[in-house]
Amino acid sequence: MAFIRSMFLFLLLAHLFLTAKVAGQAYTGNITESGPTLSPSGPYSYLTSPAGEFAFGFQSLESNSSLFILAIWFNKTSTTQPITWFAQNSSEMAVAAPVLAPAGSTLSLTRTGELILVGPNSETIWSPVPSGADHLALLEQGNLILYDSAESAVWRSFDYPTDTLVPGQSLSEGSTLKSKLTDSDFSSGRFQLEANQDGYLALYLVVESSYLERLWNSTEYTSGMSLVFDSSGLLSYQLANSSSLFNISQSPTQRYYQHATLDPDGVFRVYVYDKNLSDKGANWSVVKELPDNACNLKVDVGSGMCGFNAYCTQSLNSNLPRLNCLCPRNYSFFDTNRPYLGCRPDFALQNCSADEATDFKIVVMPDADWHSGGDYMHFVTNDQGDCTRSCLSDCFCSVAIYSDGGDCWKKKLPLSNGKQGTGEGGKALIKVRVSGGTSQIQPSEPVPGSTTKKNRTNLVVAGAVMLGASLLIIIVAAAIASLYLLRTKRGHENGRIDLLVQGDEEAEADIGRVESFLRVAIWCIQENPTMRPTMHKCHICKSRNKIGC
Repeated sequence: MAFIRSMFLFLLLAHLFLTAKVAGQAYTGNITESGPTLSPSGPYSYLTSPAGEFAFGFQSLESNSSLFILAIWFNKTSTTQPITWFAQNSSEMAVAAPVLAPAGSTLSLTRTGELILVGPNSETIWSPVPSGADHLALLEQGNLILYDSAESAVWRSFDYPTDTLVPGQSLSEGSTLKSKLTDSDFSSGRFQLEANQDGYLALYLVVESSYLERLWNSTEYTSGMSLVFDSSGLLSYQLANSSSLFNISQSPTQRYYQHATLDPDGVFRVYVYDKNLSDKGANWSVVKELPDNACNLKVDVGSGMCGFNAYCTQSLNSNLPRLNCLCPRNYSFFDTNRPYLGCRPDFALQNCSADEATDFKIVVMPDADWHSGGDYMHFVTNDQGDCTRSCLSDCFCSVAIYSDGGDCWKKKLPLSNGKQGTGEGGKALIKVRVSGGTSQIQPSEPVPGSTTKKNRTNLVVAGAVMLGASLLIIIVAAAIASLYLLRTKRGHENGRIDLLVQGDEEAEADIGRVESFLRVAIWCIQENPTMRPTMHKCHICKSRNKIGC
């Protein structure tokens, strides 16, 4: 029994070894042409600031553990460690792509002073400046700087913000923050926050890569404005002479870590983390959101804060504050992993060439509306039933909004600027197909660029890894089992059957029965196949505790 327990322990350890994620070591100091190099495979995979507050290096993607981004992150928070900056391929367009490094890549400073990320096949993946740097340093504020031999900065990460500002960093006039696509997808997302050259702070929805639709802006001022997150933690909008026009968040004490991030849902949030509670599982909390009540924001072009046909509600999750984008009843997301793509009906829409009015019904959704989206007809009535019947009999109508004042707005798809919440003062009358209707929705084609292909690739890779791991475990198990059988046979030949059941009181009490079982087992696995009995014969012999019967 002790041998069997050892075998299972070995297999468990082998499984843990195969599934463990190996992390590289940290290096504290500057990177020069003489080294060190950073690599996902080590020995050093990241660099830390002098006191270890921040780290810079490789972080694997959630969706693909063999791909890495180059990033800066908070290094001493015990729960989540927010990323404050990540390397991007430069783009003048609204959409930019993160720099992705496969396993085996290395980051180093060359003899000519070029910081360069090289792939496993010696191909150049990323380099921020052509040459002239003497060393790379990560400062305690989270600013990554390339210095020349005269200690002058030739490149700073603070000058190229991604989606986040930290204390000591500013968003200068004409600069933008670009949201990520999702919390785990570092591609440029649907929103941008810009310190506009006309003198105001503006939030934009990215409708297309070259077209932005303004969602919100601060009061207009003169040119020379910048968004400043000073070292004390005060976030404000300032003039060129450093006079503050308005404060976005108050200055907390030095006991807090802080960052301000344009989140994937389009809300600019200021987060704080209590350093004194780091060893007690402290969480990041939100102290300010800009703009307030983002579900109220509307656009004339595009889907709004959520995708087409979806609607927005405020989240109650304090640990991950996000706008909730939901689908109305009998609608579902095109892609549950990318809800920003919007919702589609789970049924075939009404056919205007057929008499299908009786195949549909109305589902009432209180306190909801899709503002300025799909309106094509309006009338006033004191009877909600009139609005319902008008939509049911109209093959173009997918939703009707009936307000408390008696207004009936008929809408067709797609719907935009969806919202549900108190204060809407109306009802959404959603037309859905009655179960068992004559026309059913056909299977939809994959959304272009959707995660289907990526998921399939990930499944293939994961399957290959799991298959290889499983085969290795099976081989090891087979080897252990063979050793165990060999030990069993030798024990039988030497007359020491008792050693095989050491520690098993039941087996030791009936050693004769154990010996007969082993004889039958050894007989059934003779090397010469002609000497082996049939399974029926083995069963009879086992039941009679005899061999050769």
